[in-house]
Amino acid sequence: MRIFALPALVFCLISSTARSDEKLDTRNHTLKNIRGCEVVIERLNDASAALGLTEQQLKADVEQKLRAAGMEVDSKYSPMLAVTVTVLLDKSKTGVVFGYSAYVQVEFWQSVTIEANGLKDFAVTWKRGLIIGDQNNSLGKEQIRSTVRNLIDRFIKACLEANSQPLPAFPANRRK
Repeated sequence: MRIFALPALVFCLISSTARSDEKLDTRNHTLKNIRGCEVVIERLNDASAALGLTEQQLKADVEQKLRAAGMEVDSKYSPMLAVTVTVLLDKSKTGVVFGYSAYVQVEFWQSVTIEANGLKDFAVTWKRGLIIGDQNNSLGKEQIRSTVRNLIDRFIKACLEANSQPLPAFPANRRK
């Protein structure tokens, strides 16, 4: 099972890694005029604690990155940046840990208006995630924190791009 899992994980990592020459993602226009947000770290599982990872560390990392980019971080904002980290430990039948795998996801939630009926709701308007893993558990905590920071950098870049470009034109048949 472990022999199959490692190549599958490597394939997922390679296929989900963004290229440095990515073109402007037109979906980023949903981040136009975003000046701040609340940061929420979803509750970590027991495997995360086994690696020494804490919600407080992740929240401090994310808030520091956002503030350094000039974004306000406060719970008074309705937009919310949610970070989810799910860790799985690779254990033998005797309980010996051989490595870990983790899925790290960042979602930006904000108020939206449903075009069909004008109702307002809260929805994810930007989302990115990465799968990481290693056979060295001692590096797990820092690798996960680094991955969170990488995804926050992508979010910041998307915000900057959205605010440096005019909003895209909507289709002509859009209802008024």
